[in-house]
Amino acid sequence: MTTPIQDLLSAFDGHDVDAVRAALDAGADACSPIRSKLPVNYLLEEYTRSDRLGECLRLLFAHGAVLPDPALVPVLLDDADAIKAAVKATPSLLAHRTSLVSSFTSLIGVTLLHVAAEYGNVNAAR
Repeated sequence: MTTPIQDLLSAFDGHDVDAVRAALDAGADACSPIRSKLPVNYLLEEYTRSDRLGECLRLLFAHGAVLPDPALVPVLLDDADAIKAAVKATPSLLAHRTSLVSSFTSLIGVTLLHVAAEYGNVNAAR
C-alpha cells in the first residue's frame, strides 16, 4: 500500500492532475519537504513537459505551496494575462534573473523568458 506522499510523487510523473488532486485530498502535504525537497520542486524537476503542469501547480498552490521566487508563478502557470499585468506593474521583471532546477536545461541566473521557453505552452500568436 502506498502513502499519499508516494502517490503525489507518482502523480507528478506525467502531470496526472486527477492523481495529484487525489493525493492532496488523501493527506499529502504540499508544503512539507520530502527528503529535504519541497513537493513543488519535485514537480518542476520532472522530465515531463505538458500543458497540465499549470493545473498541477495550481493544485499545490491551493494547498499552500509557494515558490521561493514569486516572479516565477505566472510564467510557470503559463498565464499570458498575468505575465502582461506583472510586467506592466513591474517593468524590471523583463531583466529579472532567477534560478530553477530543470531536468533538461540549466536555469541558473536566467531571465523569466528562459523559464518560459523551458516550461511554457502559451500560443505565441495570442
